[in-house]
Amino acid sequence: MAPGAECVEESVCGSKAKEDANGECMVNQLPAEILIYVFSCLTRNERVKIQRVCRQWRTIIVEMLKIERHIRLSDYISNNRGQIRPDEVLETLLKKCDRSQLRSLDVCSYVFQLSLVCVASLIHDLAPNVVELNVRGHELNDEDMEIFAIHLPQLEVLVLSGCPSVSDIGLSRLFHHCRRLRRMALHSFRHVNGWSFNAMNPSLKELDLVFLPQLTSDAFGHLARACPSLRSIKMEYCASVDQSFFKIIGGLMNSLKILHFVRCPKLTSLAQTVANPNLVDFNISESWKVEDVMIDSLVLAFPNLRKLNLRNCDRVSGVAIEALAALVHLEDLDLSFMRRLKENNIIPLVSKLPNLKRLSLAESNLTDQGILRVYRSCPKLIYFNLWQYIRLFFTEVAFVEIVQFNNEQRPGNQLRVVASICCHNPEAIAQRLRETVRHCNVHFVRPKAVRCGNVSIRFI
Repeated sequence: MAPGAECVEESVCGSKAKEDANGECMVNQLPAEILIYVFSCLTRNERVKIQRVCRQWRTIIVEMLKIERHIRLSDYISNNRGQIRPDEVLETLLKKCDRSQLRSLDVCSYVFQLSLVCVASLIHDLAPNVVELNVRGHELNDEDMEIFAIHLPQLEVLVLSGCPSVSDIGLSRLFHHCRRLRRMALHSFRHVNGWSFNAMNPSLKELDLVFLPQLTSDAFGHLARACPSLRSIKMEYCASVDQSFFKIIGGLMNSLKILHFVRCPKLTSLAQTVANPNLVDFNISESWKVEDVMIDSLVLAFPNLRKLNLRNCDRVSGVAIEALAALVHLEDLDLSFMRRLKENNIIPLVSKLPNLKRLSLAESNLTDQGILRVYRSCPKLIYFNLWQYIRLFFTEVAFVEIVQFNNEQRPGNQLRVVASICCHNPEAIAQRLRETVRHCNVHFVRPKAVRCGNVSIRFI
């Protein structure tokens, strides 16, 4: 429950409730607008609980539900199986809502199961303006997929997950009926090889593909022809994807702005890549076979990158990383778990990236002084991830120096630092800051986060 929610409930219905001379609770004398504002600060699950306090609160919360634009079913259902029917709860919620207002519905769950044909029928009858739907965790087959799609032709955003029985036949039926899709996520479709992509909606802008082990390179040829305006492709655990992807999808590359290949072990080269100056976000994290030659190709192919994630690409050498200095527009760089990087590779690199705002160096091989030099080389840095960096021991020197430098030299900069609780004692660091930084109050904003001036240090 949100802070203060229990106190509010106790003050209204408990023995210590304040009452006026007429015996009426003083809280309920507040204008309805103020109560609505207070209730809006709570989560939906908390609002469901406190509506039992009194009739007035229940009336207000029911009225708030009517103007909801997004509903998440798990907020209204406990995890206790067998004592509740999720389809009845969903039907009740949809009947209470204003059908002209509701736009987004999330029935994601791995605890309870719903018939997605039933869900589609309820949406069709009671909430026809729903255009965003998340049904992760509920199963479908090819036959049900067509019924599901016929009921929901208006969908623009769809997240499907955990449908091992669905093949390309079922997906082609979905694409045939849902012609307004602009964003789609497919998770854990084990029997899909991708020939159904040729039936995708031409106006599709974003596509997420997670754990499609049978996906073939030909699928991306279908995708390039069917979706010429695609802006984002995010792939994870797609074991069959290799460098031929870039050659096949070359005609689509100029429209892409976001391209992710997370845990794609066959991806080893960008030699056949069509240059794309419009790409701003590239992620090849956890792709263990990436080597130096791929970094050189990346710099040439995507010169205007603003976000780059090379997390755990530990075959890449420090010399190759220095080539990233040519990407002068970089704002977000993740070099975590790249254990071949040295201090004399990272410092020259970041000093040539004037726009860098977020930097992750988890488990990097840096000293305290190296950390300070990195920080001082990045005048716009607002997020600094130093989780478990190996050679920073119990001195807390880096933390103190960063706080002093930021608060004195960059007084308007709100900096967040992430560090490892395994290596440091938050209380000891707080005490060291109190002794050293004289002009700023030091306090814990939560049990594992210390704030000193404009700098917050979070321990994980």
